[in-house]
Amino acid sequence: DKMLLKEIIVEQRELLLKKELGVEREWLTKIKKHVESPHIVVISGLRRAGKSTLLRQIMQKYYQNDGYYFSFEDERLLEFAASDFNFLLETFVELFGEKNVFFFDEIQNVPKWELFVRRMHDRGCKIFITGSNASLLSKEIGTRLTGRYLPVQLFPFSFNEFLLFNGEQINGHALLKTSIRGRLKKLFGRYLMWGGMPEYLKFKNADFLKSVYEDILYRDIAARYEIKEVRALRELSLYFMSNTGTLFSYNRLKHSLGLGSVNTAKSYTDYLENSFLFYSVNQFSYSVKKQIQNAKKAYVIDNGILEAVAFQFSQNRGRYLENLVFVELKRRN
Repeated sequence: DKMLLKEIIVEQRELLLKKELGVEREWLTKIKKHVESPHIVVISGLRRAGKSTLLRQIMQKYYQNDGYYFSFEDERLLEFAASDFNFLLETFVELFGEKNVFFFDEIQNVPKWELFVRRMHDRGCKIFITGSNASLLSKEIGTRLTGRYLPVQLFPFSFNEFLLFNGEQINGHALLKTSIRGRLKKLFGRYLMWGGMPEYLKFKNADFLKSVYEDILYRDIAARYEIKEVRALRELSLYFMSNTGTLFSYNRLKHSLGLGSVNTAKSYTDYLENSFLFYSVNQFSYSVKKQIQNAKKAYVIDNGILEAVAFQFSQNRGRYLENLVFVELKRRN
């Protein structure tokens, strides 16, 4: 239905331009070199960490909102198929004239979307893509868009972004003032426990973080990988949440949680990592073999989710601090 498609395009664009841009993400400056390259830019990361907002910021800063924007997270597009992309392109041209920049949000909802994206890229178009991490993993993108894309992994707010969110801009000289140092410490204490999920920081509702966590377990992992023993997956995830920064081995997980085999423990851990919910770290050794064999540590992507979900009797600030330091180091590659 061409009229419906036009309606969706115009409606989405109007809503997009009305929405607040929010805190300027640190990636917005770093992504300039990606903007200047001919490659497809793929923005992935944890659910609700701000991928769509970053996309809007890129559109405004580098393209003055001049380009084709389309979000596939719309119930009216449930029947949209790869064969409909030509129809979409035709409608774009009819509405806005010819442009060579595309911004696609949640494109993974369309099977075989990469065929159209590759074709447009080969024609010289610049394309930005966001999507749920479960379908836009680097392993899968590597086979779908070989040699054509640049990855951007978006984390929840860093402490600098958290300060901006709270209206604070700190420079070196300001830190000489006792009052500012005291305010910084107070804000850092909040960041340590609240984490950096933008929507949670705005409304302070822990149920939001719990719903994100549940969506990752059930929609991104259990449904995607057709896991029937969801209880085991849930218990493994809760184990990592409640034992952040402690040593684990796949063999120990198998016995402690009754996972059946070491392969199951490893596969489930990989699924949790692929969803960007956890990261595991090898113990250092000059021997790669020993790195693989030795016990590992697991860390959570966001302290707010850790606080909302983990089973604990008291707050262990040292454990939260270690987790925060790990995520910051990961953010800095």
